[in-house]
Parts: sequence; structure tokens; C-alpha cells
Amino acid sequence: MEKMKACLLEERKVSRWGLREVGLTYQAHRSFSLVNVQHWKAVVGDANLFLSPSYLTAVDLGHPQSMTFILFYRDDEPVGVGVFHEICFISGDLSSHVNTTGGVEIVGRTFKSATSRYSMLVCGNPHCTGEHGYYFKAEINAHVAMQALCAAANALTVTMRTRKKRAMGILIKDFYPNAFDQADELKKCGFHVFQVDNQNRMQLADHWSLFDDYLNDLNTKFRTKVKAVLNKSTELNIREWHLEDMQKNAQLLQVLYRAVYDRADFAMEPMSMEFLLHLKMQLKERMLVQVFELQQEVVGFQIGIFNGPELEAFAVGIDYAQNQQHSIYGRMLVEFIQMAINRKCRSIAFGRTASEMKSTFGAFPVKMKVAARHPGFFRNMMLTPFFRNVHPADEPQRFPFKGEMALRVEHEQKIWNNEID
Repeated sequence: MEKMKACLLEERKVSRWGLREVGLTYQAHRSFSLVNVQHWKAVVGDANLFLSPSYLTAVDLGHPQSMTFILFYRDDEPVGVGVFHEICFISGDLSSHVNTTGGVEIVGRTFKSATSRYSMLVCGNPHCTGEHGYYFKAEINAHVAMQALCAAANALTVTMRTRKKRAMGILIKDFYPNAFDQADELKKCGFHVFQVDNQNRMQLADHWSLFDDYLNDLNTKFRTKVKAVLNKSTELNIREWHLEDMQKNAQLLQVLYRAVYDRADFAMEPMSMEFLLHLKMQLKERMLVQVFELQQEVVGFQIGIFNGPELEAFAVGIDYAQNQQHSIYGRMLVEFIQMAINRKCRSIAFGRTASEMKSTFGAFPVKMKVAARHPGFFRNMMLTPFFRNVHPADEPQRFPFKGEMALRVEHEQKIWNNEID
């Protein structure tokens, strides 16, 4: 026991390295409780809930000793932050995402047939899409920021080896189109940059004060589709759950969540119920949990997190035996929209999956890129043809809105994809 305590104390010591090339230094902590919170807030402010002390405290408590929190300094002034996760990446058959032609075929077969679990060092949020892994003050340019992240990642892979853990890869995620230049900076330190599946986003109109206002902006075909979902799901009873309800039914939530998680071709380590409970304690009213009951039996749940003016569709759990007959997932999308309208949100971040279905309700695709590399120089070079041939899933987009709303959504999609001249 004493030896274990000593190891934990050693893990929690502050590490400090220099970045002479770009004039920064940084500190790394294995527990958020050791981070200088005032310095952290001085950088992030209210810019991103997923980089806030409340969210990161919950992650740290729910997944202890699996994270590193970094503060970057210039002349002892905090100018940036980074959050790194040590996780297990789980993949199924990669053939639908890799063009296995020519010289890349052997590498592609290797990734398809070898073990499907990889230890990864990830800068970014494993549980949702978006730029939630780092944040720098405006005066820090892209070159300096990305070189700082690269140096931190390199150092962390070394410290992982001292703890007898080995990262098979380093991943920095996600980059929106207006930050693709940041991703390109990472190529200078050996990262491969490539496009991944799109994020699905939905913009809300200012005049939507009721769900009927949303329905009225849909054209006839898609309004009929949404009403069909409502008709199929009339037997569902939807209730809000509070912390006490989650604590009493944690095992049930876990089963429903794993039913969704286990169907994914690509997945990072699953969220623990302990993490979700800590998250509810920390976020309180900024995290809304809804359950879907059928004849007094819970057949689904969903979690929405309010990140400033945006609703993050954070997690869902579904009993798939009842899903098709009662359109549980479709009703969840409806309830996310209703949730956002009630809280007067400006947008919804719907994640990457089920893009065609989400576009039926009004979501549009936003291109996303990530940066990845193997810590070993020669293995990283060997993976070059593989990453060059990774491509995002190609799902059709639907256009459900009419009139002025259709034009507004088209304009918003161009802005998010950096297609405005």
C-alpha cells in the first residue's frame, strides 16, 4: 500500500520542460486538482465549457490517472492550455475508410486484421467532436501553438514509457475548416493530417420559440417525416432525470449506453457511469438527462450539455429491440431540437454518426480534420500511404427547409466550411 501511495505521489509531481524554439515553457499535471485554476481561467475564460475547470474536474475524477493537463507560459504569463488523454482506441474493419490500392494495400490489411485495440495519446475530447483539446490566447500564432502541442505530446510519450505504458499513436483532434492552417503546422513535426467524418451541425432560427415554429419552416415532405416520428413514438413517456435518479439507475444507463457504443466501427474508450455522475454534479443545470419510457420501462436516454449558446448532443443509450417500432432515436433528435429551442440555443452539435438521418431534421455537414502520428520515426514514415488514403464516409445530405430558412442554412453551411469569399 505504501509503495502504491508513493507511486501516485510521484505521478502527481509537476513536470516542466522548455520550448526555446518558440519562446514558451509549460507545466504538466497528472491531476487537475494540482493545476493553477486561476492561470487556467486566465487563458480559457468562458470560451469553451469542455475546457472549463468544472468539466475537467469531472473527467479527472471519473477517469483518474489517465489524463495530463498542461499550461503553457510565455515569460511566466499563462498563454495556452492543452488536455491529453491516455486511452484505448477500438476499431472494427477499416476497409470502408481506406482505399487499399497500390502500395497502401499491405498497410490497410494490417490495420484491418491486426488487434483492434490501440493505446493512444489524444489531445482532444474522446466523447464529442469539436476543438476541445487545446486553447491559446489570440496573440499566440498557429505555428507557436502547434509546435507547443507537438513538444508536449513528444514529452508525454516519453513519460508514459517510464510508467511502462506505450502509445501506439498520437492524435490531435478536431480541426474545423477555419483552423486547417493549424493542422498543417503539425506536418512540420511529423504529423499526418487527414479528413475524417463530418460533424453534423444544426443552426436554430431566432424566431423559433416553439417546436411548431421549427415545423413551419420545413417543406411539406420533411414536415411529414418529422410528424411520422412523433406518431410512431406516441407511447413513449419522456422524463428528466436528476442526479439521484442517475445514481439509482447507473447500471441500467450503462447497459443502454453500451448498446450504442458497441455498434460503432470506431470508438475510443467508453465513458464510465462514474464520470457521468461526476459530470452531473459539476455541471448541474448545464447538463440535461432525459429518459424514454415504454410502459414504465426505460428504453432509452440522452444527455444534452449546454456549451454557451450551443447544445452538445453528448450521449445516448437505446434499447434497439424497441427502436424501430417506436422510433426511439428519431424521437431523441426531436427532443434535442425541442431542448435547444427551450433554452434559446443558437446551434446544436450532433456529432458524426447517422448524418443522413440528422440532415432530414435540418443538420448540415461540416468538414473536420485530425492530425496523427506514430511516436517512432520509421513506423510513422511507413504509415504515410495509409493516412493519404483515409477518406471520410460519403453520406447524402437532405435539404428539409423552405424559403428564407433554406437560404440561411445554406449560408451557415458555407461559413462553417470556410467557403465564403
